[in-house]
Amino acid sequence: MRLLIDDTYYINENDIFIAKKGKNINIEDLINKAKKLKPYKIISNCKTNDPDIKFVKNIKKYENDYIKKLDVKPTIIGVTGTNGKTSTTTIIYNILKNDNKDVMLIGSNGVYYKDLFFKTRNTTPSKLTIFYLINKYLKNNSYNILSGVNKEELEKYREEKKKRMLTPQEEEIRDLIDTIASKTLAGELDKETTVDLLSDLMATNMLDKVDG
Repeated sequence: MRLLIDDTYYINENDIFIAKKGKNINIEDLINKAKKLKPYKIISNCKTNDPDIKFVKNIKKYENDYIKKLDVKPTIIGVTGTNGKTSTTTIIYNILKNDNKDVMLIGSNGVYYKDLFFKTRNTTPSKLTIFYLINKYLKNNSYNILSGVNKEELEKYREEKKKRMLTPQEEEIRDLIDTIASKTLAGELDKETTVDLLSDLMATNMLDKVDG
């Protein structure tokens, strides 16, 4: 399955690029830049005179339908808040990595996966960029930790999760992680205590049983 991306920074010849209208975006310039990178296909929600550009009116539905068909569906841990996002995600990432979990960290400092590292262009990557990176590098039963998730993306993610019922065990895991993260961000827990608590959670193998 070809991957969908809306950021020219990641384009390769096998990808389908989406050129979307938005604030301070010149669609013609964006399409011309994308064409130079030679993606497999370019799709846009703006009509153009270019016969090579496929017009899709409802681009959000197109993206959501695409995401539902993706092969890789990992466990996603999203961390948001005013302060402490990078520290919290780094702690969780290293705990999972040291426990030999297949884990990727996507944050404002860049993308970390095994021996791979590269900078991200945007502080908060788009939803498509996140799923692009996940499906390019990860496998099923992996963990993906996101730092700097903005309010809009977090609400979209929550709405998606509401569409299916969580098992009691999934709810327990979610509540435990939320409690640990909230107390860490509030300064009620130091980093050492946070590491110990998350390590205990990992030791129970509870995270292995989450249906991502």
